[in-house]
Amino acid sequence: MSELDRLLQIADAIAAKMPDFHSTAARQFVTECFMERLREAVHADPALQCPSEDLVLSGTLPKAGLRFDFYIPREQTAVEFALGKSVREFEKDLLKAVLAKTDGKPIQCLALAIRRGRRPKLINPARQAMTEYVEEHLDVRVVIREFGPLGRP
Repeated sequence: MSELDRLLQIADAIAAKMPDFHSTAARQFVTECFMERLREAVHADPALQCPSEDLVLSGTLPKAGLRFDFYIPREQTAVEFALGKSVREFEKDLLKAVLAKTDGKPIQCLALAIRRGRRPKLINPARQAMTEYVEEHLDVRVVIREFGPLGRP
């Protein structure tokens, strides 16, 4: 099992234990609680070594106040959990990958982890063109992975 798969497995387990995971009324609070639990679980898992700090100690990302949620050094994969309702997160996450890659950071893959059922909201011609640009011109593979229980999209 890859470290990305393990990370998403942990995310699935945490989301399944949160009855309000799909709550729209308290989305910010739920997101913060989820991410806190996920960071704690990842830190405690000896099979995972993916702190968010590894990739962003220098360069454009910290100057811009940006960081990835997780970075898996052995897989050279940046991981972003897009839990909000805003589809703008997608563009911001792609920008983070562009900035990291142009700064010479070792990133081969950007994994966007989204709530199960949200994928159709992300697919449109503009986002497809952005993804293709990042993949073709920067050699960064972009993957979208769904996690958590199926709920309100």
